[in-house]
Amino acid sequence: MQEATPSKEGHTQPLSIEHVPDVEAAHLPQTPSEPSGVAVKLPGTPSKYSVPTDLDVKFDDGTVVRSHAVVLAIASPVFGEMLTTETGKLRSELMLPGKLATEFQMFSQALLPAGLRPSSVTEESQYLVLVRWANEFEVDALKTVCEDHLIKDIPVKSGSLKHALQYRLLRRRAQCIRHMVPELKIYIEEIGLLATEQTQEDLAAIWPRICEGANVRLFRMPPVEQVNAMWPFVCASVRLQAVSAVEHIHTGISKVAGDTTLSFFDRFVFW
Repeated sequence: MQEATPSKEGHTQPLSIEHVPDVEAAHLPQTPSEPSGVAVKLPGTPSKYSVPTDLDVKFDDGTVVRSHAVVLAIASPVFGEMLTTETGKLRSELMLPGKLATEFQMFSQALLPAGLRPSSVTEESQYLVLVRWANEFEVDALKTVCEDHLIKDIPVKSGSLKHALQYRLLRRRAQCIRHMVPELKIYIEEIGLLATEQTQEDLAAIWPRICEGANVRLFRMPPVEQVNAMWPFVCASVRLQAVSAVEHIHTGISKVAGDTTLSFFDRFVFW
């Protein structure tokens, strides 16, 4: 897979989504004798790989997007169930209430075989959209590719752990924890999101660091229900200790700099 590399302007270069399994030509229906829409086909692409746009996807604002029922049904079990009739045929119309046509177009294009994709994904916001769609419609291969990009090219910041937890990005979650623990003062509130039954082991692993940051004697981590109840106090304690440490350093610097009677040994002992 071609990896995204930072450009001189700080943006990432296009990352081709080649982990998404290509749809084999043998699995595609033959093009009907009567046109069913404009097929997605790039110049020089063998005709057997053209995919007919045989589906009208409708949105709340009245927008209609022509798409590929067979590609959606094969890539996504959710779409497969939505599109398949009781007789086993694929529907020619589909309504997606509450969705944006622009996001669907980006998602559906990412599912196409590599040679048929009209554009590449380049921006962080685009990958965040694709992660959300891939999670909802259970396209694990696409979600994995997006997670690879986030891990490699998008720095951890406030909100990153919440996003990883929301969309079950396990490797991104681990990366966020490694980055956030050394900066408890900044991220302590978000780290509290780990206080769930599903992620309590991650929280238990960093519990000693949290106790240290709050300047309390290490004790066994309580059940997550209790941790959630006490977390506002944990956050306040960690931030107070961080502020106290800074104030102590500033006070010490002022004392040493202003008191000329202190000997070198006194100054050494003070620190």
